[in-house]
Amino acid sequence: MLEIEDLVFGFAVPFLILFVILWGILSALGVFDKKINLVLSVALSLIAATTEAFAIFTGYITQVAGYTAVGAFAALFIVGVAVWSISRGKGIYEEVGVTKSPSRGEKKILYKLEKVDKKIARARGTKRRILLEERKELEDKLRLERAKRKYG
Repeated sequence: MLEIEDLVFGFAVPFLILFVILWGILSALGVFDKKINLVLSVALSLIAATTEAFAIFTGYITQVAGYTAVGAFAALFIVGVAVWSISRGKGIYEEVGVTKSPSRGEKKILYKLEKVDKKIARARGTKRRILLEERKELEDKLRLERAKRKYG
């Protein structure tokens, strides 16, 4: 009698792998619609499950699957770290204090900030509080504009 482990790793996993490969190929070819691809993949996988080649395929898959999974994980990890570090590393080596010239949007905001600063210097009371709030909003816009330029 078959044990659960033999059933899972001897039939179910190879069947699913074969099914996914067949379904992917049929979908990539685009000859049939999704339902027909599904039925053909299931039927061909069940037919293949009764052949001697399927037993050989099963034995090969169980031997190689673990190593393949570890290798695929390692490759994805290395590529992921490389892509992440390259994308996050933009500007990491720029010298402190050296800045690029401001963009057109930054220039407009800086000009408005200068005007608001002059008004704040002359204003008193409620008008001054309103102008200070306006200045905070302009500073937030300036930070956002700089972040847009820095990160794309």
